[in-house]
Amino acid sequence: MKASRTWRLLAVSPVLAAPLWWFAFDPKVSWKMHNVYRVGLWDRVAHPLAVVVGLFALAATLTFATDAAQNPALPAGRRFILVVWMIVAAPLAVPLYWAVFVRGRDEV
Repeated sequence: MKASRTWRLLAVSPVLAAPLWWFAFDPKVSWKMHNVYRVGLWDRVAHPLAVVVGLFALAATLTFATDAAQNPALPAGRRFILVVWMIVAAPLAVPLYWAVFVRGRDEV
C-alpha cells in the first residue's frame, strides 16, 4: 500500500466513527435532540448514518489489518499481534499503524 492522502483519511475513519456511534445511539443525546433542540427526525437520520460510517470504518480497519498481516518487514508473531490489536482497538491502532508503518513507504 502506498502512503497517500486517501490512506490517511482511511486511517482516521475509525477515530471518527467511535464518537459518532456514541452520539447517535446514546439515549441521553437522543432525548436531548428530541426535546431540547426539537430535531424530529433524529433517529431516522443519525442511526443509518452511524451504521454507514461504522461499516466504512470496519472496512478501513480490515484493510489495514490485511496490510499488517502481509507486511514482510515484520516477523510472523508480531504481524499476528498487530492484526489482533487492530481489530480489538481500531480507533487507536489503525492511525498508529499508518503513522509507523505506512506513512514512510516509497512503494509505487
